Amino acid sequence: MLIVPTDCRSDLDDVAILLGTDCAITPGELASLLEASCFWPNEDCDADSHYTQQAAFEMQARFAANMLLLGEDAAVLERVREAMRQHVTWLIPKDRAISMHAVNHLVEAVFADNDDALSVDAAE
Repeated sequence: MLIVPTDCRSDLDDVAILLGTDCAITPGELASLLEASCFWPNEDCDADSHYTQQAAFEMQARFAANMLLLGEDAAVLERVREAMRQHVTWLIPKDRAISMHAVNHLVEAVFADNDDALSVDAAE
């Protein structure tokens, strides 16, 4: 495996990542390596905090690693699950379930009935 950052900054758009066919690395490991080799915080006074920049870069690195190693569909689904865990799950009352359906920008959400056998894939 080879990671070649073209510029030290918080962006993965111009990074070359070469993986051999026998490379046995997980998406999490690749994301960590990307962060270690490519993340450089912007110290401009108009930039977000170091923590905010690093969190955004980590999310971008996980998505890039998932795209490379798992494929586009799996990467998109994992990014949606991550966004739900970060921004939505805390809104759901304890011991309740919500069923969601999203197409483009239309999002529908309903409380699932307790009698329903709702299958929740806990990808934690």
